[in-house]
Amino acid sequence: MAKKDSDDAVKCPICEMFDCLMAHCDRVKSSKFAEHLRGARTEVLLAIRSVIDERIETLKKETATPKRAKKIKVKEAD
Repeated sequence: MAKKDSDDAVKCPICEMFDCLMAHCDRVKSSKFAEHLRGARTEVLLAIRSVIDERIETLKKETATPKRAKKIKVKEAD
């Protein structure tokens, strides 16, 4: 679950993990590990944005084409 920082703003779990790792280990800050984490954080946010964009497009399409009633032929009973 997301935590709140000192300004009472909510931080995402990925950012929280990254900040925690960077705060506790000086050698991690300049490592390949840190470089990959920075890239991963960006990629996760881009992935979330793409899901949101897809959902917005779906909602736009649903509201743009109103659903109409279908005409169904009914057979008479023998």
